[in-house]
Amino acid sequence: MSAWTRAATLAVTAAAAAGVRAWQRSREDKAVWASATDELPEENSGMMGEHN
Repeated sequence: MSAWTRAATLAVTAAAAAGVRAWQRSREDKAVWASATDELPEENSGMMGEHN
């Protein structure tokens, strides 16, 4: 295997690993947000940004 092929393989592998980590982090963030909003009353949903 040439040096160019090894470098390209390493770059693709690193990019794939970074993508998987970002995807996992996104899933974890969504789970945290969902659990943080479980206790909010139903009547407040959809009222973001409204002030009385």
